[in-house]
Amino acid sequence: MRTKSCLFHMEAVGRWDHGHPYKFSYALSLTMTVFLLKMLLAPIKSCSKKPTSAKDEVDDDDDAELAPKTILDHIMPWVLLVVFTTFEMLMATLSSLGLLYGAPTTVFVVFKSSKAVFMALMSVVILGRRLNAPQWCSLLVISSALLLSTVAEGKGGKKGKGEHEVNLEGPMLLLLSELCHAMMLIFQEIAVRQYWPNPVSLLSWSACFGVFLTACSMYKSRSIFVDLPDGGRRPFDDPADVLYMMSTSPALAFCLILNVSSHLTSDVAHIMILKHISALARTLCDTLKMIMMWLLGKAFWLLAILPPLAEPWHPGLLGSWLMIPAIGAVVYGMLMFKNAVFVPIIYAKDEDGVWRLQEVMQEVEGEDAAEVEEVVTNMDDPFFMEAFRSQKLKKRNRRLLNKLKAKNMISNLKGAAAKA
Repeated sequence: MRTKSCLFHMEAVGRWDHGHPYKFSYALSLTMTVFLLKMLLAPIKSCSKKPTSAKDEVDDDDDAELAPKTILDHIMPWVLLVVFTTFEMLMATLSSLGLLYGAPTTVFVVFKSSKAVFMALMSVVILGRRLNAPQWCSLLVISSALLLSTVAEGKGGKKGKGEHEVNLEGPMLLLLSELCHAMMLIFQEIAVRQYWPNPVSLLSWSACFGVFLTACSMYKSRSIFVDLPDGGRRPFDDPADVLYMMSTSPALAFCLILNVSSHLTSDVAHIMILKHISALARTLCDTLKMIMMWLLGKAFWLLAILPPLAEPWHPGLLGSWLMIPAIGAVVYGMLMFKNAVFVPIIYAKDEDGVWRLQEVMQEVEGEDAAEVEEVVTNMDDPFFMEAFRSQKLKKRNRRLLNKLKAKNMISNLKGAAAKA
């Protein structure tokens, strides 16, 4: 995320503007590079595939259950692939344009959290999930924090605008980008869990369609000249200029390669874990990036280093200090949504009698308890145990699981006694 923001804030000499440096602006070329690399994932995995073992044969039997049985089952995987790939391309292009059209790095990071809001709404509409009152209120809290962050950091960024004038073009593009990202994740989750037993294969086939879609867009936009925020007039996309700018600026070349690499690895990790956790649960992790990146941006500005990453401090009543309550509101809203309660943190005694901050979780029962039990049980899945080796974490999860089992047993006994 930080590398992408840095890339679209960096300047280099290119084929245009008579030798004067200008900002990197070629979003389609960047998207095409990512899609081309993702196309290679399935062939690479096939070439490096180990001989099948007994465990793999059991997994193959499980995958056979997902084999298509009707005409709709044959069509739906490809329909979902086309839909979420289209949203992925729109997401990548709009987020790049949002950075190009004046959205500061801090606003870019905070608006990434809006994906959770869209994800929650789409989960209700498309996946039929249920939200309680605290979770709906948490979406309102997060939305208010995003609006506050736009006022705090979304100033200037475009020639002709004053330093204290709020620029809405970049944030609006970022908001549309996150809406597309949420739609992409929802359809990707449906595809992985119901139609594509091999996530890497899905990623590669999706990239094939993405290459075709992006190539058509690049062909149409190669002769379209646009007025850019830095005052220049250049083609909407020019792959030759991308290579030229990389040759004149090693820093830009390094940042571009780093961005493509991080994008590729994160996409692979994200689609692999969709078999284990929902896309909505995964997006809650984005909040943790926001605090660190805002602090780093201000630290770089204070130390006068890494200008593309530095974010100046905006003074005044509606200045950068508003980001502090905005970040707090986003974190609190995420905890409200995650724990499904209005007060997710309290200061109370723990089981050992020590006073400390503790999370408050919603009491669940019935179908919801079964769903939570499944989630906690999955913590014994080798996928999670490879990532979390903490004995304290394992004991906590087993304790929660035993409590849930005990509550379910008591409720079942009470129900049986009432019937008798």
